[in-house]
Order: sequence, then structure tokens, then C-alpha cells
Amino acid sequence: MKHLKHGLRISILFLIVTHCFAQKAELTLDVINSRTSYLLYPEYARMYKEMKQLQWVTGEDAYTYVKKIDIKDAKKEVIYKGGVKSKGHEKILLDMDGFNKYFYRAGYDSLKSFPSFSWLSPTEMKFVIDGKLLIFDIKSGNVVIANCCKANAPNADIDPNSFYIAFTKDNNLFISMNNKEPYQVTHDEDEGIVNGQTVHRNEFGIHKGTFWSPKGNYLAFYRKDETKVGNYPVMNISKTPAEVDFVKYPMAGTASEEVTLGVFNVKSKKTIFLKTGEPREQYLTNVCWSPDENYIFIAVLNRSQNHMKLNQYNAKSGDFIKTLFEERNLKYVEPQDPMIFFKNNPNEFLWFSRRNGYHQLYRYNMDGELIERLTEGNADVLSFIGFSADEKQIRYISVDPDFPLLRHAYSTNIETKEIVRLSTADGSHRIKTSSSKAYMLDIYSSQLIPNEVALIDGNGMIIKKIYIGKDPLAKYKTGEIKVGTIHAEDGTELYYRLIKPADFDASKKYPVVVYVYGGPHAQMITNTWQNGASLWMQYMANQGFIVFTVDNRGSANRGQKFEQVIFRNLGKLEIDDQMKGIEFLKGINYADMDRIGVHGWSYGGFMTASLMCRQPETFKVGVSGAPVIDWSMYEIMYGERYMDTPKENPKGYESASVLTYLKDLKGKLLLVHGTSDVTVVWQHSLKFIEQCNHAGVQVDYYVYPGHKHGVRGVDRGHLDEKMARYFIDNL
Repeated sequence: MKHLKHGLRISILFLIVTHCFAQKAELTLDVINSRTSYLLYPEYARMYKEMKQLQWVTGEDAYTYVKKIDIKDAKKEVIYKGGVKSKGHEKILLDMDGFNKYFYRAGYDSLKSFPSFSWLSPTEMKFVIDGKLLIFDIKSGNVVIANCCKANAPNADIDPNSFYIAFTKDNNLFISMNNKEPYQVTHDEDEGIVNGQTVHRNEFGIHKGTFWSPKGNYLAFYRKDETKVGNYPVMNISKTPAEVDFVKYPMAGTASEEVTLGVFNVKSKKTIFLKTGEPREQYLTNVCWSPDENYIFIAVLNRSQNHMKLNQYNAKSGDFIKTLFEERNLKYVEPQDPMIFFKNNPNEFLWFSRRNGYHQLYRYNMDGELIERLTEGNADVLSFIGFSADEKQIRYISVDPDFPLLRHAYSTNIETKEIVRLSTADGSHRIKTSSSKAYMLDIYSSQLIPNEVALIDGNGMIIKKIYIGKDPLAKYKTGEIKVGTIHAEDGTELYYRLIKPADFDASKKYPVVVYVYGGPHAQMITNTWQNGASLWMQYMANQGFIVFTVDNRGSANRGQKFEQVIFRNLGKLEIDDQMKGIEFLKGINYADMDRIGVHGWSYGGFMTASLMCRQPETFKVGVSGAPVIDWSMYEIMYGERYMDTPKENPKGYESASVLTYLKDLKGKLLLVHGTSDVTVVWQHSLKFIEQCNHAGVQVDYYVYPGHKHGVRGVDRGHLDEKMARYFIDNL
């Protein structure tokens, strides 16, 4: 493997980033939760202020972005354009006044800012306003209505060929075609039958419910039958008297949804359904069309999630054709990505698999024969960027095999197998590729770099840095951040992050707040700005706390073995690893081991409550947000993947339940929950409170009426203060 040398890698691992704070402002909760608080996060500051809508121009090796500048003593938006020929030199392509002139001439009201748009060609952009899909030619000034749809239509999905718009209304699917009255594709009156929306609770990489064919002649869509799934009550207090809204919530071990895939023929207006067979309680994931529109491929996963079949179906008849290949695992298989077809050779495709222990890319043919594995190393490939123009190279983002906090862009030559790292600076990278595939925008940040964007060529050579973000916290007091490693009981290397107060004094003893998540699909510590720490953590450090985090086994991006070790026994090894973090803190003379607190949300809420109850001598104060208390009350798709069903694993469910250890709670514990949470339903924390009452255990409790799994808006500031005050008062 070809790498650039990392002379500073070891030093970066244990680097202490310090900020001089003389005469600097306090990072208050009001600042953190202000309307402009996004500017304190470098990437959001770029995305929403400095370089809005950064994108490549279709058909040209040039990029554009939107920015506000001073024009005639007023702040107005303009579109900047730069490119390869100009070596990154930028000019104003269009200003808001010019845009509104053409827009007004076409009969539309003036706008204050550019709508969200994308490029169809070097001169044409498309965007949606008030349900109208518009095409604007910046050269001629013409504005054309390509299609109409209901304004803010749910689940809108635009076909890039015909500009037809698929959308949903209630539980049925519609398509808007040629500015005519939308065509109703499905006619299900039973609200338990849902069409064109996401299924399987957004697990397995599913984030949409419709799939246009490559040429736009067909629309595949999910049909979800939830009639056997239990109704779950959610209290709606916005009305008087309060009402109950029912949602479908499939709890572990109960009846699940039954999903099929329909295919609508745009010309004939007929729909067929793929014959995906029995059992009906299976997962239809990673839907993909063949390039010629003749076939649909589905990664069909059994309910136990340990056996996946990549199946091929006839898109016109719905008939099952064949299983290309199967994957089994004694614990679980979790397909996340659809097939990726070669354009020059559509008989071959790429497939993501963890069969060798890491998320890697494999090359197959349409007969289901494995040709080769194209990526290598003990590191997870996180995403596929694309092919080179001649398709002799694949490009992708991968965890660095030597330092798993890094995210780099790589390319692999399919013929020579040479692997080249495309991104130069150590950090975490994302890539946007030009239409020609010859150039890329490398967007990255690191512990030292707030946010930068570089224009690079296909070999990773930097043509120009087109954006260098400033430190948004430069004027505020912030503490030192240290990143390092400890070891689990079996010797596995675990990463930690430690934040000190801005006015740190090594001669003093500081209370500690352990921030924990601990579950799959999340990595708390990364080589990004602030090493992934939130502003609330910096605030807490400045209130006189050490803020400490460990990514335990079971968390993300460290390979299959690292994650699957928690299978069927959630909360056991995660707690063991967190206690290794406590052992590390004991060796720090400025950590007050008599004042240890813990906080987390969701899986972290589960971990917080578990640590408070299972390690009561260590943790004195905890704030548990939206906690999973009993995994038998959690949803099927996620819960059964890691725990099997309650019937199959009764001891595991009992061992993982926080209720099992509730009587041992000694410290001060605050539980926080949104009353309308449909991810971790309110019943979890209510059940915990009920059992505390019965056991004579005192706890504190606070709810946020109407909020779902996260607390947003004006109430977020209230929550931040509630949590901070709880630690300040009790720790």
C-alpha cells in the first residue's frame, strides 16, 4: 500500500491542543444555543455562511457556491464560480439582483436568497419553489416550469430524466407528470398499508421508499403492511382535552411489518409486485436497478439477520430469477449499501461486505461469481466515492488502517492493485467528484484544522486550497483536549478524549463527567475539529469539570469483531471498558475519584443508567437521556440484531435490563425524556420510575412535552442548563 509518511502521527495521538484564554469571552449556554450557534461549528459555518451549496457544475470541471457579500451597502447573496482551468480562481457568476430580474420577468415574486439548486448543464440550474420544479438558464434568463407538485410534498423524489415527481399523501403514492394532475399509483384505504415511504425503521441503510429506474421508465416503491404491528399510544397535549396519537411500533419478539416491492410502469400505468416470497417477516434492503431496467436486485435478509441473499427479480413480471450469492454470520449480517454497477461493463458490480472482518469492496459478475476483493487492510471502508473516467480505478473513503481516528480518501487500481492515498492532510475527509471524474473537492477537518476545502486532481495533488476556515472558538475560553489510548481487558486498544478546564490548575482536584454513548453505529472520538467534542462539553469543562469519553468495544468503525463482541449481552463488555477508563483516571492526580459523574443519550442513556446502577460505588451523579431501560421494549430491527428475541435470549435480556440492578442505585440520577419519543418510547423511563417507587429508590425525573428522541429548538437551551446544573449542584 502506498502512503504518504505520517511523521507526526504518534505526536498527534497524544497531542494537547491548548488555547490561550487571557481576556477571552465565556462560552455560555446562551452562546451555545443562540440562533447563530451553528457558526461555532466550522463545517456548518462553511456550509451555511461561507460556501453554501458547494457543488460541481454538471458537464464542466468547475464548481460553484453561494455566499453573502456587501453589494451597494447591503448584504446580498452571489454565486461564485471557480474551476480547474482557472486553477481555482473564482469570479461572481450571478448575483441575487440578476437572478430576481429574470425570476420576476417570468412572473415570480423576488427572493431574498438563492433556493436550493443543482446544475443540469453549465448554464442550467433546477430548483423547486412552491411545488414547482423550475429550470433556469442563466445565459438566456429563461425560467421554465418542468413539472408541478404539491408544495412541500412528503417524500418527494424527482426522476432526473423526465422530471416526474413521486411523492406520498397520507399512506398512498402519487406521481406528478408533465404539469398535470398527479396520478395516484396506490389506493390503499387501510392506514396500516403504507406505500412509497421508508421501511424497516430506517435500518440497513434505508432512507427512502421510492426508486426511479435508470432511464425513468419505471418507479419501484416499498409497500409496508403494518396491520399486524401493535399500535403504540403517544400523548398529544397540544389539544384540550389531550388526545392519543397511535404509531406502529414493533417491539422485540412481537409481530413485525411485512414489506413488498411494487414496480409502476410509467407508460402503461400498471403496477406489479416482485415475488419476494415467504416468510413475509423478512427485510428487503439495498434495492437496486440493473442499468438496462430489466431487473431489480434486493438484499433479502431473514428476521434473525444472520442470513442474507442477494436476489435478482424480473422488473416487468416480478418473477424471481436467481440468488446471486448468500452471506451468513453466526451473529448478524447487516447489508448497508446497494450494488454499484460498472458503466463500461454492466455485467460486473461492486458489493460491500464484512466477511473478512472489515467493511470492504468486492467485485462480482452477474452470475454471482466473486472475481476479487478490491480493498484491503484491517480497516473499514466507509463509503464509495466513484470510479475514474475509464473505470480502471475505484475511489473510496476508508478508516486509516494504522490510526482509526482518521478518515482518508483512497484509490485502488483494479488492474495493478496499487492503492494510493488521495487526501494529504491527516484528518477526516469527504470528497465531491467532478462530472469528468478527473478532479475532486476534498472537504476535511482535523484536531488542528477547523475546516478546509481543497481542489485536487485524480492523483490527490492539490491544485488550490479554495477555503481555509478560521477557528470559530478563537475568542472564547476553551480547554485543552487530549486524545490517547487505554486497553481493554483482552488487550484491545481503546481511544479516549479528555477535556480540561480553560483555567486548569494541576495542583487542584477536579470532578469528572464521563460522557458515554457506547453502542454500534457511532464513534465519539475522531480526528476532527475538537476531536468530536460538543460545545456543551467545553462549557462543562469551564465550569470546573474534567470531561472524559472512551469509545468502548461495540462502537463503530473498528471492524466486525470489535463491534460484535457485545452480541446478546448488551451492557456487559461496554461497562467493563468504561471501567478501564475509570482505572486510567485513577492514575491522574488532578481527577477527583470521589466525584465521578456520567451522562449519555439514547444508547448512552442506557449506558448511563446501567453504570449508575451496576457501578454504584464509582458513579455518584448521572444524567440519563432517553434511555433504553429494557431491550424487550425496543424495536425489532435494531434490538433483535444485537440481542436476538426475548424468547431466544431470556438471560441476555434480563442481564441487559437496567431494572435488574435498580435496587443497587446509590447516587443521584436524573432521567430526561421526550414524551413523544417514537425511537425509545416514553414507557422505558416511566417503567424505571415506577420500579424505583416500588423499591423505595429515590431518583429525579424531567420530561419535555411533545419532543421526540432529541430535544430541539428553544427547549434545547433549557435541557443544556438542566443537565449542567444537575452536575454542578450534586457533583
